[in-house]
Amino acid sequence: MKNQSTKKTIQEELNRVESALRANQKKGKLWCQLYAAQQALAWALDHAGFASPTKTILETGIRPV
Repeated sequence: MKNQSTKKTIQEELNRVESALRANQKKGKLWCQLYAAQQALAWALDHAGFASPTKTILETGIRPV
């Protein structure tokens, strides 16, 4: 189980990534990279609620918006 400090650090980074996603919606490759980071951080906080980073990238695929 992650301690509260680790969870807080991950959540803060997740918030920054989500802001960057909103600000870069039309920037294909950058958006894909940010989305992959978002999914990985979200999965780190909640394994049951999000696909693993590997599954997201290899099976689901990430496509620019």
